[in-house]
Amino acid sequence: MALIDFYIRNQKLSKNGPEIVADTIKYVDCSFTFKTSDWDGTDKWLLLEKGGTAHEVNLVDDAIPKECGLSIGAGIWHASLFGIRSDGTRITTDSVTLEVKESSIPEGGPLPVIEQTASEQIAARAQDAFAKANEALETANSVKEAAENGEFNGKDGYTPVIELEQTYEVATDRSGILIKVHHEDGSISFAGLSDGERGTKGEKGEPGAPGEKGEKGEPGEPGADGEKGEQGEPFTYDKFTPEQLEALRGPQGEQGIQGEQGEKGERGEKGLPGNDGESITVLNVTHNSLDGGINTVQFSDGTSLQVRNGQKGSKGDKGDSGGFYVPVVINGILSWDASEDDMPDANSADIRGPKGEPGEKGEKGETGATGPAYTLTAADKSSIVAAVKSSLEQLTLVGTDENGAEHTWTIYGS
Repeated sequence: MALIDFYIRNQKLSKNGPEIVADTIKYVDCSFTFKTSDWDGTDKWLLLEKGGTAHEVNLVDDAIPKECGLSIGAGIWHASLFGIRSDGTRITTDSVTLEVKESSIPEGGPLPVIEQTASEQIAARAQDAFAKANEALETANSVKEAAENGEFNGKDGYTPVIELEQTYEVATDRSGILIKVHHEDGSISFAGLSDGERGTKGEKGEPGAPGEKGEKGEPGEPGADGEKGEQGEPFTYDKFTPEQLEALRGPQGEQGIQGEQGEKGERGEKGLPGNDGESITVLNVTHNSLDGGINTVQFSDGTSLQVRNGQKGSKGDKGDSGGFYVPVVINGILSWDASEDDMPDANSADIRGPKGEPGEKGEKGETGATGPAYTLTAADKSSIVAAVKSSLEQLTLVGTDENGAEHTWTIYGS
């Protein structure tokens, strides 16, 4: 006997076996080795297809029943398996090719026996199953009647156990029911019912009533991290709003105390002699804070300048927070540094003290060109007073007169 070995791993089918020739009867046998547990508990079927012809063989103990054998005609056949569980689960495999060669039987010789299809096998077994079921039912009725008549007190009659499994016939593309009848003697009878022809599609039914709202599902897993955003621009001073700058500005501090007088600097190199000039300084400022009061500024040349206070006006609206000026003195020139870029420039003023004592007589230098003499005019004096009044509410100046005496001058703004 020729043996074809089939090996099944999950849904992969492979085979190993000899050459097959047509017209053999009960000579070719098949073995099936299932290498994975996913086929356990299934009702296994071998499907052989060639063109429009199909044969289905129900495996028994993972083999073709001895009374069947494998008898198929010449040609290229495609073999595959499928298994069905009682819960409707079905597992299939891919297919392998079986080449059956022509036999040498002359024309008019005995023809090969074509085994029944799965449908024919089920129908034949169904008749036997129904006969046995009827026989069992008649026996049960006889036992019941005898028991009711009190003829004996024996064991209960046996009721056959019937199992129903859903099947599918590939050749006809129909589903059906496989009936298994378990008898008292341990034998099993089979019967089958196939679905009828597919009916025409019915009309669409009315929409069903909305179902009850389901329970809220559990939160889903966190999503994947998003892509990294572009780097932001650095925060710079120009990004502050006026409101933020105002909130950062602290209250104006009190006027600091006057610093100590610095040490006397080293004697500078003697410059070229020039024409004598006249140095005019502010000697004293008399302040009158009354409305319309007169403020008097006295200069070192004996002249004076009177500045009248204006009348006090009504209180104006609160203005924007302004900046402030920082006094800077370089080489006797008083100037003002503004704290804000948009503040107007303040006029500078010459606040140098009186001329010092003559130094040692130097060597006679070359006679320089005579420069024009300049005398401080009344307009210059007014500009100095106006600059001081518009820049600070109060300015304190410290200096010495021609006799070397130290004086302190206080100038008040309007």
